[in-house]
Amino acid sequence: MIEETFSHGSSLLHGQDCRGKIIAVVVFIGVVATTASYLTSGAALLVALLMVIWARLDLVTVVKRLLLVNSLTLLLWLILPLTYGGADNLLLWDTVKISMAGVKTAGLITLKTNAIVLYIVAFLTTSSVVEVNRGLQSLGLPDKLSFLLLFSSRHILVLVDEYQRLLRAARMRNFSPATNLHTYKTYGYLFGMTLVKSWDKGEKIHEAMLLRGFHGKFHSLKHPEMTSKDYLFLGCNLLIVLGLFSLNFM
Repeated sequence: MIEETFSHGSSLLHGQDCRGKIIAVVVFIGVVATTASYLTSGAALLVALLMVIWARLDLVTVVKRLLLVNSLTLLLWLILPLTYGGADNLLLWDTVKISMAGVKTAGLITLKTNAIVLYIVAFLTTSSVVEVNRGLQSLGLPDKLSFLLLFSSRHILVLVDEYQRLLRAARMRNFSPATNLHTYKTYGYLFGMTLVKSWDKGEKIHEAMLLRGFHGKFHSLKHPEMTSKDYLFLGCNLLIVLGLFSLNFM
């Protein structure tokens, strides 16, 4: 379930305009994702970690999210060393060779992935979904795409609630999962009814919005402008990213 766990706080990152944070994140991702340098990736991870600490986020929750992300990078550590190839190989058994180039690539991807995720957590999760969506719109994101992002984030909650409600109803009828055809059919019905119920709720929400005069545009009561403090914050972050980019040439 999507929860805005970090959106409420008193740190400097919480008080920054979301547009500046979005620009900083996009530039950071562009530099880190395209680098092939261990030095740049390691420095980016250190910067992202410092940003998380600066935002005063709950480190236990952050680590749990990182574990979820690194469960995917673990697959790379299992696959790349065995399949990457290259001249520099380490013989593990008679027929199994470990590619050192594959190990280096998996390590580089792990550093870059964790750096990007931590930076996004520090910058974007310290704003609410509505604030991020408003910031994207003000930066030129098309209205339909911004609506898609906003409603998708909200509708996931509807999907989860419907699935949990149907699963509770099945358990109240003594449903006990096992490895048999009845269990497979039951889970198939659960997923199917979850989609049907969530679609029905989505239609009702759309009708309710039309009744309230929705014509494809949200009108905000707040129209904040970026202050000198926001521009200074953005400039400092861009200088940091520029420093990371310069490490590629060292």
